[in-house]
Amino acid sequence: FASCLRATSMAMRRPPTMEALLRVCGVCGKQAGPRCSQCGEDYCSRECQKRAWRGGHKTVCLELKAAVEGAVARGRSKMVAQAGAETYGPETATCWICCESGTSREPLLRGGCGCRGEATCGHLSCFVKFAEADARRIPMMDSGWMRCSVCKQRWTGLVSFELLVAMWRKKPNDLVSMRAIGAALGSIGEGAIAARVFRRCLDETRRCVGDDDGRVFDVVENLANVLGNEDATLDRAVDVLRACWRWRLQALGRNRHSTETDAETTATNLAHALLRSAHRRNDSGRYALALVLAGEAEEVLRPTISCDTDKLDRCHGALIYAEILAILGRLQDALALAETLLEKLNRIVGTQHTHYQFAFALKTAIALCRTHHAAAAAAGDNDPDAWTAARFNTLRPVRAIVE
Repeated sequence: FASCLRATSMAMRRPPTMEALLRVCGVCGKQAGPRCSQCGEDYCSRECQKRAWRGGHKTVCLELKAAVEGAVARGRSKMVAQAGAETYGPETATCWICCESGTSREPLLRGGCGCRGEATCGHLSCFVKFAEADARRIPMMDSGWMRCSVCKQRWTGLVSFELLVAMWRKKPNDLVSMRAIGAALGSIGEGAIAARVFRRCLDETRRCVGDDDGRVFDVVENLANVLGNEDATLDRAVDVLRACWRWRLQALGRNRHSTETDAETTATNLAHALLRSAHRRNDSGRYALALVLAGEAEEVLRPTISCDTDKLDRCHGALIYAEILAILGRLQDALALAETLLEKLNRIVGTQHTHYQFAFALKTAIALCRTHHAAAAAAGDNDPDAWTAARFNTLRPVRAIVE
């Protein structure tokens, strides 16, 4: 009895969690209580909830939820249609969670993480249950739902998409869940719906933590990444990411919500957008401007490059840096970096992973660029614009793997 009393008193003195502090009423700003059953919007009382419903929340809530569900259905159909042999496990495999074989109604899927062989195969329902249990055990934003708890690498492919959707359905108004479903929709080409989700997430984040906070810039980067996938809004996305990059550099070291990892992620996102813009300038014949944009991407990404790591996020940034070096004509350095990363990715995640396939395609493209340069030099063709266009066109198929 005494131990129970001590535990109860300690629980009463324990400070509220961040999730509880961020739950404020969407009408009056007080500590929230009830939630909307459709989207999870927080309210302090039933009176505020009724007031918001009559004030237009009914239309906004149901429209956005229906739009997201429709985009999820379209994306699932697209991913299943494009799924290859690497998406499903072998017929002799068993689920690593429940130890049962797959069926026609629920086949075994590969998680796409760093685990090898049959250790990554499982039923989708088992993946969801395991992620829920892991999230309860380690209440972090990327526990279970986004990363494998065994190899600590991110899920990829169909499993990653379905886990992010399940995460959003479980907590539809949670800021992390909203960012997760927005990223999932952006990865399958549903940019318009993803932008709506991120804009709402941005409004909620600003209302909860203010404007000068790292979490606000996280959502802004997500929104800029979605806008960067469309040619009409690419220049605007580049400008937004430049502003985020400058803010990260200023806030680094003095803001607890801005770390070196955040700065590296922002640098990778900015370099990726600059490369897309450089490819578009090359298509229009503006070769000098394309090289200027590639040079800016190299300058932004250079301080963050490190091959002495087992983190896939850093390896992805290093691969983009190798592509930038190839575009700038530094083919020997680009080939050496690509070969180093190819060996490391083979050790970390194996040959079936998307990052390994990107590294292999990049190495092949760089070697082809060297062959073209040697042939052009032997023929006496020293036109720099022609060489720049040839490098861009040779590396274009590699961009398709990244995007």
